[in-house]
Formats: sequence, C-alpha cells, structure tokens
Amino acid sequence: MENFTLNAQERNISGKQVSQLRQKDLIPAIVYGKDEKNESITVDKKEFQKIYKSVGENTLIDLKIENKIKKTLISDMQIDPITMEPIHIDFHQVKLTEKVHAEVPLEFIKEEEAPAIRELEGTLVKSKDEVEVESLPSDIPHSIEVDISSLKTFDDIIHISDLVVPQNIKIIDDPEDVVVLVEVPRSEEELKELEQKVVEDVEKVHAVEEKKEEEAGEKPTEEAK
Repeated sequence: MENFTLNAQERNISGKQVSQLRQKDLIPAIVYGKDEKNESITVDKKEFQKIYKSVGENTLIDLKIENKIKKTLISDMQIDPITMEPIHIDFHQVKLTEKVHAEVPLEFIKEEEAPAIRELEGTLVKSKDEVEVESLPSDIPHSIEVDISSLKTFDDIIHISDLVVPQNIKIIDDPEDVVVLVEVPRSEEELKELEQKVVEDVEKVHAVEEKKEEEAGEKPTEEAK
C-alpha cells in the first residue's frame, strides 16, 4: 500500500488571526484521536490539495508534525462556498490495529450496458452515493463499485446487500436500503406538466422575493432610526 506523507506545523494562533494563515496559503487544521490530546496545526494548501486529489478522504495519510508521524484519516473538511477550496481540516488519528468507520463513495459502472436503460430507455435513479463501512484503517476502499448492467427491467433494484466488498470490509448501512433503480421513462405529457410546474414554482419564488423587498422598503433600517 502506497504511503502518502503530508507535512504539518504546530499552530499557536486561533480565532480571527487564523485568516492570516489562509492568506499565506496555509490551511488551519486539528488532529484528534482516541486517548490523544487535540493538536492544532497548519498544512500547506497546495501540498494538501495534491494529496487529496490522489487519495480522497478514505486513505491513510502520514501526517508529519515536526519529528512525529501520525497515521490519520480526513474526517471532516470545511469548504469556502465561493472559492470551493478547503479552509479547515479535521484529521482523525487512528491505530492500525483498531477498526474505524468511514464513508466510502459508490462508483457506478456499466450504466450503458443496463438493458433497462439501453433497451427500455429508462431513467437511472441513484438513492445513495456513499455508504458507511467498518474496517481497519489500511483496508478502507477508495470506492465501492456498483454494477448497473444487472438492471434488466424496471422491477430490478440494487440494494445494499447486493454490493460486493472484500470480507474484511463490513457495510454498516441497512442491507435493505435501495442503492439504485431504473424508472419508467416519462411521457411527453408528463414532461410538459413537469416543465410547467417548474415555471410556476419559479414565479412563486419571484413573487415572494418581490413582496419581501416591498415590505423591507416600508420599514426603516436600524441606521435610519
């Protein structure tokens, strides 16, 4: 298994001063773990993004802090809604001999080979895009494949219990949960009704916004008071 090492530095500042770190292309982060003291750190943004692009959230990262190496998983990441770049990261320090829970994305394959889609022109409906698994940290899969080619009719459904994973991986989600199915294609009349409903909903939203603007214009602001 390939090792990924990410350099980190101890962090002594917090609060509003943290924004100064981001201006220097540093991402504030925290490392926590069972029976471990939380540790505030920073990581280089470009270095982190390069590794994250390769491994995602389900691969072990050797977090190198000064002269210490900590085995970690990314447990949470805050994203700037404008730049879509990470602004804070939570690293979970793990023990290689203890099982952990992790969210693993589903990878849908062979969609074009599914008879319900290719021949019956049905619409693929995905009910889940990830599942929770339990395993040793080093065994967490990067993704779990879902073979769509098995969907032959509109009655065929892929459940959690149908997913194929190694024996050392346990899926925590309910085995009866639906993962994916194929719906009957909509008729022209249904599509027209759906389009009309969307138009009506948009008009309602605009009407509510206009009403709010009118009401706001009638009320004095705090500064005017």
